[in-house]
Amino acid sequence: YRDVVITESDLSICNNIQNQNVKDSCYSNIADKNQNVSFCDSIQNQDIKDLCYWRIGLAINDMAICDNIKGGDIKDDCFIRLIRSRSLSEQNMSICFKIQNIDRKDFCLVQINSLKLNITICEIILGQDYKDQCYSNVAINKNDTSICERIQNNIIKANCKYILEKNISIN
Repeated sequence: YRDVVITESDLSICNNIQNQNVKDSCYSNIADKNQNVSFCDSIQNQDIKDLCYWRIGLAINDMAICDNIKGGDIKDDCFIRLIRSRSLSEQNMSICFKIQNIDRKDFCLVQINSLKLNITICEIILGQDYKDQCYSNVAINKNDTSICERIQNNIIKANCKYILEKNISIN
């Protein structure tokens, strides 16, 4: 059926399949072929449906499609892959709050804040390593050693101060 479906892109072929998982795979193949998310909506199996949304979302670079995904890990992965594929100047911090995994959410916030350089973004990051990296990025880019003092990791703090001292003495 796969070759027929891919060439004809006819949902009626899928509708005639009795086995639900095979039918769902058929819908998924049509969605892939046409890069049309509406075909994913016909899928009953949630895992297959989530993968369908994931593939179409990545293929057409559309974060709104990631919102349709129910599975947390694959949904997070969809957002992270799209964040990485876009230029940071296009990013909106609200995307990060759609990510359920705390480490991935923190990573997202650090990435987006590397352009925004907003200390309040660093303050909402939960993971201390990401928070320290965020403070370091802001301090170095704003040339402000006082921000280095917010860093808890002594190595990152010392590195932050060293880089800024080096920059200050060169200027």
